[in-house]
Amino acid sequence: MTVPTQEADVVIVGSGPGGAAVARTLARAGVDVLVLEEGGPTQGRLGQDAFHAMAQLYRGLGATVALGRAPLPMVQGIAVGGTSVINGAICWRLPEDVYAAWAAQDPALEIG
Repeated sequence: MTVPTQEADVVIVGSGPGGAAVARTLARAGVDVLVLEEGGPTQGRLGQDAFHAMAQLYRGLGATVALGRAPLPMVQGIAVGGTSVINGAICWRLPEDVYAAWAAQDPALEIG
C-alpha cells in the first residue's frame, strides 16, 4: 500500500480558531502551510437526532473530563473548525505588546 505524502513548511494540528488564524497568517506571508484536522466537515453529515449529532461533533459524546485537583468537564469538538463549531468560541488577536514581550524573551517567536 502506498501512503500519500505531502510537504509543507509548517504543519498546524487543529483547524479551530487558533489553528485557522495561524494558518491564514502564515499562508498570507507566503509560508506553505498544511492543516491537519481529526474531524470532518459537518455540512450534510449530521444525523437527525441529538445523540448521533453529538457522537459526530463531540469528543467522547461531550463527557471528557480533565483530571486534576478537581475534575473539570472539558467539551471538545471534532470537526473542521474545531471546538468553535459547538461552542461559538472567539479567538482574539494577540495584543502587540504581549507579542513583543514574548518575542523579546524568545527570538524564535519573531515572525518575518
